[in-house]
Amino acid sequence: MATRPSTPWQTENHLQTPDELSALLTNLELTARMFVAGDLCGQWTLDNRSSRQIPFHVLGSGEAWLHLDGALPQRLSAGDLVVFSRDQRHVISSSRELRRGLGDTGSHGGYDGTTSLVCGHFSFGDRRILLPVLDSLPPVVVLGGRGRPGGSQIKGLVSLILNELGTLRPGFHAFINQLGLLLFIETVRELVDQKRLRTGLLSGLFDPRLGPVLAAIHAHPGAPWTLEQLASLAALSRSSFVGRFRSRLGLPPMKYLSLWRMSEAKRLLRKTEQSMAAIAEATGYQSEPAFRKAFRAVVGIPPGRYRACNRSLGSSNSNSPD
Repeated sequence: MATRPSTPWQTENHLQTPDELSALLTNLELTARMFVAGDLCGQWTLDNRSSRQIPFHVLGSGEAWLHLDGALPQRLSAGDLVVFSRDQRHVISSSRELRRGLGDTGSHGGYDGTTSLVCGHFSFGDRRILLPVLDSLPPVVVLGGRGRPGGSQIKGLVSLILNELGTLRPGFHAFINQLGLLLFIETVRELVDQKRLRTGLLSGLFDPRLGPVLAAIHAHPGAPWTLEQLASLAALSRSSFVGRFRSRLGLPPMKYLSLWRMSEAKRLLRKTEQSMAAIAEATGYQSEPAFRKAFRAVVGIPPGRYRACNRSLGSSNSNSPD
């Protein structure tokens, strides 16, 4: 990882050269969207069903209970941030006990006061590379509230979100969603500090041997990388490098390189007007036909069709009332 500057006037180069985590999240087009569940009184239950997103909840005030299949109910307090990396079905309610089972709308013996809850989800532009990212995270993460692990940064972000919702000043929608992005980044930082990232892409970024390799791949996907070159960057033998990479990320290094190149190719197809030949060169392919063949093998459709489909989707979205 990049060395932190020791004094404020040494920050210029660091700001011009993104660190590995920043570069990764930028390329994956991380976005956050928040929805306000509102103030909940009396007996209530929220049943979260799969939305194919990465849901999170912020408890603004009061208390609640988190219910998961096969686990004891977990009490939530004001200021808690709950993130579900696997989009696991869950129930949040006013009660420690549900009457009949997970998902039932009835509960009893709950908290009698008012609880405010803010819900939202994180998503990535490229879902194919998403799995190695989420494999780093525990299925459920609870941070930030009273007596919980999690630094003042998360508490401060939660406070900013709640304050903004209380005032609804112009630009509040964009402001709150940007705060959501910061919540994700701070969640990763906290998990690193707590040494809870064991496997997956995020874990690899903080590995002293694999971090430089991943940073090089992310920064220069079009370079003619060989297994020997990548192993050299990790200062490991080929066999040790492959074993360590597979153990951390769950796939071989050259397979990851191919997936990352396709992730970059899809981003260029969606976001730029570059020619197929230029995109092929930028993503490490010797010729346009080789790129087209590799793209179809990984993505399932030709790159031209992928670009056309995304343009059509973007056009329909821009014409919608929302």
